[in-house]
Amino acid sequence: MTRIGLCPNSHAISSALKSCAKVEENLCGVLIHGQVHKFGFNSCVYVQTALLDLYSKIGDVGIARKVFDEMTEKNVVSWNSLLSGYMKAGNLDEGQRFFDEIPRKDVISWNSMISGYAKAGKMDQACYLFQQMPERNFSSWNTMITGYIDCGSIVSAREYFDAMPRRNSVSLITMIAGYSKNGDVSSAREIFDQMVDKDLQSYNAMIACYAQNSKPKEALDLFNGMLKPEISLHPDKMTLASVISAWMELWQQNASKEYEDGSHFLPFHSHSDVSRTFLHPRFMGTQSILDLQLTTRTSAHPSTMSFEILIK
Repeated sequence: MTRIGLCPNSHAISSALKSCAKVEENLCGVLIHGQVHKFGFNSCVYVQTALLDLYSKIGDVGIARKVFDEMTEKNVVSWNSLLSGYMKAGNLDEGQRFFDEIPRKDVISWNSMISGYAKAGKMDQACYLFQQMPERNFSSWNTMITGYIDCGSIVSAREYFDAMPRRNSVSLITMIAGYSKNGDVSSAREIFDQMVDKDLQSYNAMIACYAQNSKPKEALDLFNGMLKPEISLHPDKMTLASVISAWMELWQQNASKEYEDGSHFLPFHSHSDVSRTFLHPRFMGTQSILDLQLTTRTSAHPSTMSFEILIK
């Protein structure tokens, strides 16, 4: 736009800054900041808020604070942007002081503080703020659940999960991942079975749980089930990574087994839908996946690296 002599308006500048913030593009954002001064948008609240959000997201809290202090008009988005920057940078004390200064806190303000403390493993402070919240949303509850799981307290995580007035798919998937991390596969499956509308992410979580907890047959069976016409979910690379991991473990468990014709045991023989998925050229877009069974037929010890290459 500027190369052909056009002068951008505040909307164009704000949109460009938001795009830089989304991908955390430092250099491009700084260059656009220069254009803000050049075209005289220093006093535009929308442009200034976009600048503040950019510097908060790229971790330059010093510049973000300078932009904030120079703003003639501040709204709740402005306050929350800088607060998020403090918490993301791990400046918890400064973030707490800034949080206390916010004239009108909304649920995003509270969630930022809780998330910052939870990520730092300070669940006592996170719990205290959670109890003080005037209103909570899914993110509030899910942040507490994730925080306790990351701290190794699956019991506390389950207490918050059970106390939720309503749950969304993130809540359920988070608990499945938490139980998987703790090796409690049966509880993870219990949560999975509670889900009314199972999407690809929920199947990925449960398949990964089986694969990570030495239950390769169950992982392949569940994968086989999600390919059935009545479900018909299309697997992605996350699905594939877990399935290949399960396949390799099942291979190792049965490496000594041979059929009467002398061929090596292939786990996919009993999972025809799995075989068809792996052997479908459009799934990976490369001929290499077609070599997978040929490799396993001729090698008793398939390389881990070979499998990793297939999912990249």
